[in-house]
Amino acid sequence: MKREFLVLALLGALLGYLVYDSMRDDPSKVPVLFKAAKEEDAVPISRDQVARVELIRDNYIVVLEKGRNGKFAVKSPVSADIDQEVLDKLFAVFEKMEIKKTLRQDTEEIPLIMSEYGLATPGIVWRLLNATQEENTFLVGKETPGRDGFYAKWKDREEILVLPKALFPSLNLDARALRDKEIFSGLTDDAVREIVYGKLRFLKGKDGWRMVSPHELACDREKMEGFIDALRRLRAQDFVGGEEKTDRLPPAGDAAASLTVVTAGEKVKDITQQIRFGGNVEGNKELMVVYKGAVGCVIARDLVKAFPQTVRAFADARIVPFEKAAVDRITVGENEGAFTLVKKDGRWEAEGAPQTAVDNDKVTKLAEKLTAPDLTDVLSFTEEGAAKAKLLPPEYTLKINDKLTVALSSRSGDAVYFLRDDLKNMIGQSARGVQEFLSHDLTFYRDKNLLAIAPDTVTKVSLTTAEGKEIVVERTGSEWFVTSPVKGKIAEGAVQRVLLPFENLRAIDFVPAGNDTAAACGLDAPPVQVKIWHAGKEDALSVGKQKSPLLHYAALRGLDGVFLLNRKTVKQWEVDLLKHVYLVETDSNHDTIVDSWTYFDKGRKTKMEIDVNNDGAPDVVSNFIYNADGSLAKVETDNNEDGKVDQTTYFVNGVLEREESDADYNGVIDSVTHYKNGRQYKSDIDVTGDGKPDVVKYYLFNEKGEVTGADVDRDLDGKTDTRERYEKGKIVKEAVPVPPSAGGGAVQSPVPEKTLPAISLPPKTTQQKSKEFEL
Repeated sequence: MKREFLVLALLGALLGYLVYDSMRDDPSKVPVLFKAAKEEDAVPISRDQVARVELIRDNYIVVLEKGRNGKFAVKSPVSADIDQEVLDKLFAVFEKMEIKKTLRQDTEEIPLIMSEYGLATPGIVWRLLNATQEENTFLVGKETPGRDGFYAKWKDREEILVLPKALFPSLNLDARALRDKEIFSGLTDDAVREIVYGKLRFLKGKDGWRMVSPHELACDREKMEGFIDALRRLRAQDFVGGEEKTDRLPPAGDAAASLTVVTAGEKVKDITQQIRFGGNVEGNKELMVVYKGAVGCVIARDLVKAFPQTVRAFADARIVPFEKAAVDRITVGENEGAFTLVKKDGRWEAEGAPQTAVDNDKVTKLAEKLTAPDLTDVLSFTEEGAAKAKLLPPEYTLKINDKLTVALSSRSGDAVYFLRDDLKNMIGQSARGVQEFLSHDLTFYRDKNLLAIAPDTVTKVSLTTAEGKEIVVERTGSEWFVTSPVKGKIAEGAVQRVLLPFENLRAIDFVPAGNDTAAACGLDAPPVQVKIWHAGKEDALSVGKQKSPLLHYAALRGLDGVFLLNRKTVKQWEVDLLKHVYLVETDSNHDTIVDSWTYFDKGRKTKMEIDVNNDGAPDVVSNFIYNADGSLAKVETDNNEDGKVDQTTYFVNGVLEREESDADYNGVIDSVTHYKNGRQYKSDIDVTGDGKPDVVKYYLFNEKGEVTGADVDRDLDGKTDTRERYEKGKIVKEAVPVPPSAGGGAVQSPVPEKTLPAISLPPKTTQQKSKEFEL
């Protein structure tokens, strides 16, 4: 029974230990005694109360003291600034200590053997003292057996702490680790005022950085900021001892081996810091030594290799340097031929030339080229520099913002050399692209976009062609009407063709002004003129002579000077708009009421309607019929609104040949008038209605070609029986029989009879063809 009890007791003890051990790893499950111990693990005093820190190592002591400015510094074994980042990590270990386990000296299961934990004679001891010299000492022991942590202990406490191994580097420090690694201090963006690097000297002014030696030139802001940023990154990896200093220090007065930085002090004079470059670290070519005062700092050689060493590396690579970079005024040329481009409200204008619109994009690109960082060389203005640049007399002279003058000259096909009058006349070489935007003449900078007219805003168009014929069209609602020289409707497409170039009218180029430019370009009597009324204003364009097969001279009212237009554009105005009229309405008796309607198709007359009785409706309708070759074949007319043709006029090769007429509308032709060379000479008249001619009339003409009468053959014997006299195309009286001496026949007495119809047609010339029926 006792044996069984003993076994159970041992099992219970083992289980209790396992529970206890698992609870130790989780502070929330640790018994009250240990939990209270963990709550006391913080530094007994706050960081603000610490006035002195001592690091006690096997063979030396490092002392850190807080100064009057509230900042710590290294006081022993050397006096030096402290590495604030390292110090912050050190205090963080004490203030936010991460503890893996807490062991107590009075715990029976864990005997207190300080030497086993490396705490009897610790290799690292941190002593923290306040202003009254009260101390708190922290002992750092050995690594734990599992190598996942290390032992530590506050001297005046019983607890032994197991800390994560990650905290050990922050406690395992020496004097070099605590010293400030920063080579140059206080290099804020606005603090640096001067840098001397070898033979290069830089000064910062209100406009930015400039080099003053060995050349005077503006420096690129980004490059200088990059240089200063490289100085900020210049940090020590280690420090050399005093005995190593002499053989590594560069020769005295060797300016090429030094770097000086001047920064603006706070309420004191400027602070000057200098380093001198020493040799390589023995056995490691990637490291070198620099000296700041008496301190030798080991740095990575690559940090120094990153420093630029040539003038060009720092130069502001722009024709116009930083202080003039906001270009808003450019004067091109000198003396009388100069002109000025001014930027106002974000757009460029030609000063003193209000009618001259400037190509904003072109001048903007010129300004961009002048301020673009594309310098490929920088030279001093010396004989040597000028000879190297092969500088020629300037081709272009620019004055920027009324301050900076730049003279540009091209020596080769791929570069532009320039001479700048600031900074002791620097010579620079820039990419040739700037020449694309340079010229001596203002016309080069003129805006080639002349007009942009929206078609739906146009209300009226006037087009005058080379023949001097002006056609005027106007919009009413959605329809276009011709208002001069005739009145009628016109196809919208024809008008749109004239308007199309004005949607974005662009000049190919401008013609330099001369004494008689307009006359020389044919604009004093322009063969083509276009006027457009739109959006409450009028624009007028004149097209002059052809300069070449592809170009025309032109001028625009209100725009100073002559410009060139594309031939394809001009061709769209060389159109006879009348050929696109499809209906002409006429008031022939001038009573303000339309009494005639003429229809056209592609400039060819197809139908004519006439209101004879003035009731507003057509009474006579004529249809025009054409041959396959486009010549007029005949005109068929309905004179009595019965829908039947009662008069037909025939043409041969476009020349009037004969006219057949049914005057009594009975369906039988009762007269045929014949024409020679387009002029009537004979009429065959059917009086009886049998379809055969009974009477023949031979027409008489005066010297003007007007019909004055007719010789009438009433019995078809080929002899004149009577003679008629006409006035204004009408029979005024019947003549007496012609005597034998006049007509060759016997004298007869007047016989009352039916008056023969007279063909009342206007006299026609031999040249009259079908075109008389066209507009």
